[in-house]
Amino acid sequence: MTKLDYAKHLANLMQINLYSGDLRDLSACFYGLFEEFMPYGDGVDKVFEPLVCAKDLQDRIMPLYEANKDKANAFIKAGFTPIFSPPPSNDKAKLIALGKSHIDNLKKFAEFINDKELLKRLKRVHEVEIWDIREAIWELDLDEQLYKAITKWRHEAEFIDEKAEILKEAYGSAAGNILVANYLLYPALRHKPK
Repeated sequence: MTKLDYAKHLANLMQINLYSGDLRDLSACFYGLFEEFMPYGDGVDKVFEPLVCAKDLQDRIMPLYEANKDKANAFIKAGFTPIFSPPPSNDKAKLIALGKSHIDNLKKFAEFINDKELLKRLKRVHEVEIWDIREAIWELDLDEQLYKAITKWRHEAEFIDEKAEILKEAYGSAAGNILVANYLLYPALRHKPK
């Protein structure tokens, strides 16, 4: 199956038409793809069936459906189109554990891309605090450094299955965050930290 064949497969799932102008960036056609399978993700397996890493990609997105199902059902009942917008967690211990794990993974990533400056800065992070977003203190230069490093690596990364590249906008719309979108697409990338 070629990339174009895969795009036609996805268009069929969404019941949309592809036009010749769409061929320049097939991924742009599939913004909102994963929302089509809300609230429970029923049928989303068909998105991944033609891909080499189908199970890994599906396993990564299913928790989004689980986290959003109640809110998505409420949107549908009210007559609105559901979007991915999980309720925030109140489990501070779990959030802190996730934060620490995330920092450890970012350190491994910095080592993988051989970014000594980023690694040095990440090693200075010794604690994770949970704040209300209105009160949060951002280290914008560190955020920007992380964003640039991850984005550069992702744009240069090769795919195990070239067809999976078509999903990048679909993941962007589901995640609303480029870092989460990259996490969801991660199994499809060839050279990556373990």
